[in-house]
Amino acid sequence: MTWTFDLSSRPFDDLERAVLAPDLEALGSDGTLLQVWGATVSVRSALTRPRVLRAHDGGALVGAAVVIVCRDFGRSFFSSRPAYSATRISPPIWYWERAGLGTDGHSGPGVVAAGVRREDFVVAAVQWLRRRFVAGTVVEAPQEPARPGQLDWPGTGVSTVSLRGGDRAALLSAHRNLPRKVRRFAARGGRVERHDGPLPRPLLDQLLSTYRLGRPINPPFVELYPRMVTAHCSIRSDRLVHLVARIADDPVGYHSFWRSGSMLSLLSGAFSRPPGGTAHAYENVLLGALDLAEELGVATVDLGPTVNPVKAALLDQAPTRVRFVTGLAPVRWGLAAVLPRSRLAPGHVSATLGQGR
Repeated sequence: MTWTFDLSSRPFDDLERAVLAPDLEALGSDGTLLQVWGATVSVRSALTRPRVLRAHDGGALVGAAVVIVCRDFGRSFFSSRPAYSATRISPPIWYWERAGLGTDGHSGPGVVAAGVRREDFVVAAVQWLRRRFVAGTVVEAPQEPARPGQLDWPGTGVSTVSLRGGDRAALLSAHRNLPRKVRRFAARGGRVERHDGPLPRPLLDQLLSTYRLGRPINPPFVELYPRMVTAHCSIRSDRLVHLVARIADDPVGYHSFWRSGSMLSLLSGAFSRPPGGTAHAYENVLLGALDLAEELGVATVDLGPTVNPVKAALLDQAPTRVRFVTGLAPVRWGLAAVLPRSRLAPGHVSATLGQGR
């Protein structure tokens, strides 16, 4: 195999879209998802740089994925500012979220040209990244094969809903407290409104303020996340759909989705903590997403990593593993020592998600 690889912020051109669209369609999406990935790699900061990893055979594109190169990964491990700030002077790591398709604007299993095996692309891509970075992370399904220099760790899982019709009613029936939460939200003057296309800038600014709140589980690119959200929410396309929760006239949270093929992929979402609480706005937006999916005629709602207790309680979870990859044994040993005491420790994650109660 004589493939060559490169990392860049160059968006996908028309020829590349034509090469990759058939595989995206086979995965249940379509070529429009490349617009989202292009928006993701259009933003950067001093600490975080989303990149497209491309593989070529001669001059022909054979595969691509979005990989995030970042120095802000400390907040995924540590709660204290001195501890996570110290990682910002370390060499960058890379992060590839394979257990999703379009979620957070970057996830994807690796998209390949016709006649190319996805497994071959993934193996070669990880080997290339392993040689060029001190360490990196792949998030993927447990059945994916092990790799050289890998330290395997439990992930949070991902939440995906396969639509069968009547899903809202089924969810309300399966969770006896959910109808009460719907009534409470309505009694507080709550409503979920839909916006198609780019969000109006004043509303976007209000929603971006929710990212100032700390989160118990952080991705390694959390520092760049508001800029990524701004880029995604500004795409001029009717494939972009937002559900915004309001109490009275005040926005208290949102979910943004991209509709492609038979999928609805969650790009981002966050909720504020106003006095008196949000009256279960999150659950109501989640139910609204099922209604939206039914209205749009999509078969799958990909809600991304399971990082809050509502997802964990209401939805089925597909397990994931976090595979730390490095060519340096001391780095593996250090990770093995730190992980059981970090925010990624299974006990901390279970407590955060309300599991095991």
